[in-house]
Amino acid sequence: MSKKKILVFTTQLLETGGIESHLKEFCFQFNESKFDVSILVLNSNASKQTKLFYKNICEKSWIISNKNIFIRYLKLLFLIPVLNLKGFSTIYSNGQGNSIYFLKQLLFTIKNWVHHHHTSGEIQDRKSWSNSYKKTLLNANTIVACANYNASLLSQELKRTVISIPCFSRAIIIESKPINPEKIKIAYIGRLIKEKGIEAICKLSKIEELNHMEFIIWGEGNSFPPSYFKSYPKIKYMGLFKNSSELANALNNIDAFILYSTHPEGLPISLLEVMSAGLPWIATKTGGIGELSIDSELNYLLAQDTNFDELINHLKIFSNHLIAKQTNYIKQISAYNKTYSTEIVLQNWINVLTDKSLK
Repeated sequence: MSKKKILVFTTQLLETGGIESHLKEFCFQFNESKFDVSILVLNSNASKQTKLFYKNICEKSWIISNKNIFIRYLKLLFLIPVLNLKGFSTIYSNGQGNSIYFLKQLLFTIKNWVHHHHTSGEIQDRKSWSNSYKKTLLNANTIVACANYNASLLSQELKRTVISIPCFSRAIIIESKPINPEKIKIAYIGRLIKEKGIEAICKLSKIEELNHMEFIIWGEGNSFPPSYFKSYPKIKYMGLFKNSSELANALNNIDAFILYSTHPEGLPISLLEVMSAGLPWIATKTGGIGELSIDSELNYLLAQDTNFDELINHLKIFSNHLIAKQTNYIKQISAYNKTYSTEIVLQNWINVLTDKSLK
């Protein structure tokens, strides 16, 4: 029996980020499940190491890197005849670029088109959709959202069925340890962009009322180079973690996670991985984040309009809960294993990407 061939298309590829983490795990898991997976990237800013990863794990990898958009599209056009002859049964696309609809119109030999929408589907998100991207959402055979809430919003907006499958995340096991009430370690781990509340976290480190908290940041981003944190001596900036073992080490050294976000989050992979470790968190309620909260005191949700002064008060309440409820949060780990584990997520993706009508 011949293997099903899947073409993964993403509009851009960075070195770090939620989509990037999901794509690596997606390609790895499908390769392990005896599929032929190839990847096409229109605009890559990934490292040589990341490109080598895809070259080794995928059947074929076409990763286009050029600052000139016209050259990128020209390279893409030269690839079209090759892609049409490869015998792909399914194209899996993600991202929100105009190129998605354009590409699919040219790939006439691929019958099953699954598009993965990563962000929330809320008003802020919908305002960012171009006309070309709306055509993607209306014409793909299957639209997949990251959470049930997001799928419902997209379904209402598009007037079509939208299903929900979470992104792939890594299950992290950490040691259970008591919290020191005089030094509660609260961390952000992820891409360093303004929308993730990095500036607010730095300002929190200067608030006298929060002296019993230590704020730690892992990640990288052009807007926040290491020199930025020198103005905040109480911020512990740890740089970038490179793999799951380094992530486990990071989570082993914190008490809780913070995501004070203005980004239209779909279902943040960082939060999924924090959940898998059983760590408490405080996060803005946007997209599917509310679905991860199984304990209102330890999975603390912030309204989207929470201002900085309100954030300070919420953090004080949250820290009181951390001190009062020193458990190993088994319920949170169990909830992750039931819904977001690799085995369950992989089977859901297999069901969608191997559409029965094509067998």
